[in-house]
Amino acid sequence: MRRTNIGLALYLIPVAVLAACNGDDGSGPPVPTQVVVSPGSATLTVTGSTVQFTAQALDENGNAISGLAVTWSSNPLTVATVDSLGVATAVGPGTAEIRATAGGVVGSAALSVSLTPSELLKTAGDEQVGAINTILPIRPRVRVTDAAGSPIPGVSVAFQVVEGGGTAIPASITTGSDGTASTQWTLGGVEGAPQRLRASAGALTVDFTASAGKPLLTVTTTTLKKGRLTISYSETLEATGGSNTGYAWSVAGGDVPPGLAVHPAGVIDGTPAQDGTFFFTVQVEDSEGETATANLSLRVCEAPLALAPGEVEVLDPSDPSGCGFFLPSGSAGDRYRVGIVRTKGCATGQACNAAGNDVASATLSVEGVGTLPSPEMQAHRAASPGESVRLLSVLEEDIAIAEATEAFHLQLREAERDVLESLGPEVRPLPSRAVAGAPAGPSLAAPQKRLFHFPVDASTCEEGPLRTALLVGENELIAIYQDSIQQVSTPVNAEAVQAMLDHYRDHGKEIIEDYFGGTTDINSDGQIVVYVTPQVPNNVAAFVWSGDFFSTTSCANSNEMEITYFDADVINSFEEGRYQQVGTLVHEVKHVSSLYNRVRGNDILGFNFHPPWVEEGTAEIAADRASRLAWFRSGGPPVGAAVTLEDWQEAGGFTLENYHTVLKMARTVWYLSSQPNAVSTDPLGAQSGHSIYGGGWHFHRFLGDAYANAASAFADTTLFRTQNDSLTTPGPDAYPTLIGRTFSQLMEEYAAAVMLNGTGAPQPERAFTSFIFPESAEIFSQPDPPGVYPWPVTTTASENESVPLVTATYSGPMGESGLRVHDFLSNGTGEGAEISVDVAPPARVVVVRLR
Repeated sequence: MRRTNIGLALYLIPVAVLAACNGDDGSGPPVPTQVVVSPGSATLTVTGSTVQFTAQALDENGNAISGLAVTWSSNPLTVATVDSLGVATAVGPGTAEIRATAGGVVGSAALSVSLTPSELLKTAGDEQVGAINTILPIRPRVRVTDAAGSPIPGVSVAFQVVEGGGTAIPASITTGSDGTASTQWTLGGVEGAPQRLRASAGALTVDFTASAGKPLLTVTTTTLKKGRLTISYSETLEATGGSNTGYAWSVAGGDVPPGLAVHPAGVIDGTPAQDGTFFFTVQVEDSEGETATANLSLRVCEAPLALAPGEVEVLDPSDPSGCGFFLPSGSAGDRYRVGIVRTKGCATGQACNAAGNDVASATLSVEGVGTLPSPEMQAHRAASPGESVRLLSVLEEDIAIAEATEAFHLQLREAERDVLESLGPEVRPLPSRAVAGAPAGPSLAAPQKRLFHFPVDASTCEEGPLRTALLVGENELIAIYQDSIQQVSTPVNAEAVQAMLDHYRDHGKEIIEDYFGGTTDINSDGQIVVYVTPQVPNNVAAFVWSGDFFSTTSCANSNEMEITYFDADVINSFEEGRYQQVGTLVHEVKHVSSLYNRVRGNDILGFNFHPPWVEEGTAEIAADRASRLAWFRSGGPPVGAAVTLEDWQEAGGFTLENYHTVLKMARTVWYLSSQPNAVSTDPLGAQSGHSIYGGGWHFHRFLGDAYANAASAFADTTLFRTQNDSLTTPGPDAYPTLIGRTFSQLMEEYAAAVMLNGTGAPQPERAFTSFIFPESAEIFSQPDPPGVYPWPVTTTASENESVPLVTATYSGPMGESGLRVHDFLSNGTGEGAEISVDVAPPARVVVVRLR
């Protein structure tokens, strides 16, 4: 034992000495600067095969350093691994870096693993049985492996049909990460013929075989088109497989719609005699006796609409059966109108004002059944008045003023609501202490000078500065004052002032009293005051502020009187032959009446104004009725009569008397010709052309004509007077009590009245009687958008041609309580057209026949 220890000691001493000598200064261990890995590169072709790497540490002089520990690593490990002795093992294809680390220094070599395909194995899809010319259910699949049986990705595999005439798609594909590749095999078209598919990966090949037999007999018809009562029906059933010849069809169970039959040739035809959904089973038998069945359903829709000229049908656009409705071709020249009407009404002032409020998209789809286009057909055209009665474009200036006034009134009503609610629930307006319109004797004559407040901020009653105004004209009903400073620079035209006084006395007062119950007289002067002031906003004609109905104790800025604020320029436009000021005065006095009633009803209804379209629409009724009365008294048509083209021709244009009736036609033009339009809102925004002045007036004119017998002069006064009463619920919520119909029902009837007016067709039970609108609304050279009342969206703008009953789709926006009218003209070809409508509820479809 002692000898062995001495020998070991003698062995270790030289190593220690060598290590000491190889130090930089002979006093420490050697420091490596380089590690060399051998071999520098190597290649393996089979997974699991190995290669031995060695490492040598060198100092800065290139001398080998012995005795240092070496650590081995490989990256990535998916290509190769290496053990602690430097033996690397192939894992998968790719290149790995083999690293040796000694004394903190790293050396490396490259190991490439390039697997060589050794075997091509079939893994799925062999020896299948399928029908000729069909795709086999299982895709032929192969796996490529190396000599060790490991899958090889990225190998190109070709698939080729070598027998049977079928196809393989794709014909070439590379193996995936699992070493597999597959294709879709469609068999050839010869029954019983050998079918063989070859897969190749380089020199490796395998063959798949399949048996091609007769295809399975299958009914391929899964759905049937809809049928319709009284319209001939034909549909052909289809099947594949079996013998491919001699198919014979029959009914195996269930109920075929009455009037239809399934023929052996596979045709279902006949004329349906009963509507509903029918379920039945069809069977097909081929020439070799093989059979197949299928369960089918057939929906039979209701018969085409059978409307006589002037008749109306109201339908729900949301048909769960998908049937829509059917317009028959009938005879060439048959003409229909289809109106989509949204039946939601704006019930409160605050919810009615925003542009774009509740605008929806509406789509009307037409599917022609055998109908053919015929551009040579002549469409219906409305009568066109002669140039002698077409009015001047200067009218557009007054329309712009009306739009600005409307926008201001909308803001004003909201501001009034704020200020009145701030006064508290107990506040009441001043009571009427005399009857407005009582003869004014000398003691009641208006003072020559007065001080007025102006509601600069209509949302507050805070007292503002007083302005001096001078009397410029009066009668026993009206006293007109003008700001004293403005009177020096821009005095109002005396003739215009007199025209206002005369028109109100001779015509306006009668309308205000009969239609709206007159006005109050809270300051016992028997007069309504007109205050002309430069403080009226630019382009606004006039307005009434409800704060003036209260005492100064309740509202410090009140003038404690019935007063309307007026713009001087509107009055002075009289010099240009524009007479807007006379009707505007009647319009504003109506506001005096209705707004007082609204605030007086605070104890029962609260400060609940009519929505703007009702308030402004009925104020326009007042101006128009006064205009019609004045026109009649100067030789025009009776107040209850329908204004015709002949009436306008006899008038020769506009006059002071008929001017506000002319304005109603202009606003009707802009209301109905715009899309989206609406009765109760302004979806295009104030001053856009569209107007609740037009929509509100037009709808209320319908109410007066259709429900209050306005064809008899002044027969409609009770309706409007009741609506204006302080105890009547504001807005459309009053209609069930006032008229016996909901707003939705009224909108349906209104749409029919609009679409049939002036067409020559019999009018509906509820119709317009005051105007023939296609003539009255065509009296302008300006404003005059292309087309004719009611401006259908399906007519050619320049020619007013109705579109034929052929397949087409028409889409566009609709406002709340809006109306989109579609004109259709039949050329007598085919059966007709199925029409469906898609629009957000609540909405209805109103169909009328014109001829």
